[in-house]
Amino acid sequence: MVTNINLASPESESKPKLTGKTTLVLSISLLVVTVVVYLALNFVSTRYAGQKTKIENQIAQETAKIGGAEFSDIADFQVRLDTLKKITDEHVRLDLFLRDFSKFVLPEVRVGSLAWEYEKNSLSVSGSTPNFDVLTREIILLKSSPLVQSVEFNGGDAGSEAGQNNVTFSLSIKIAKEKYNK
Repeated sequence: MVTNINLASPESESKPKLTGKTTLVLSISLLVVTVVVYLALNFVSTRYAGQKTKIENQIAQETAKIGGAEFSDIADFQVRLDTLKKITDEHVRLDLFLRDFSKFVLPEVRVGSLAWEYEKNSLSVSGSTPNFDVLTREIILLKSSPLVQSVEFNGGDAGSEAGQNNVTFSLSIKIAKEKYNK
């Protein structure tokens, strides 16, 4: 069974037709709605564009302050304060350590120079003693100190100075980190 489907609308139905007045009213209404929507969008965009430029100006002012001399002076001053605090803390800590360390230096030992190597946590000491016996006792005393982790003898030389016999020496002393940071 075959059926025919007629897709065309039957002629008997009546289609609504727009008259000239109805078309004119619809066109004017559509034009008014379009103009109102355009004006609303234009109002919103100009209002927010003004706020946007105001915010951008504030951002530019703050950026100028950050890049300006006033900010760099403040940042430089803060860096100096931080450095001064670090130096003061380290100086006090080193001063307290040397006070405790001096208890382990024999009266016959003359310390000529001290060099603190912060990164290696070591102290380089050079000086002189009357003889090798005093130097040996000093090394043993330093090794027994709770402040010292290890002592390394870098060299010594016997000589005479101002008519007196003496021994010049050089030591590298590894500091016990926990004792230094107390």
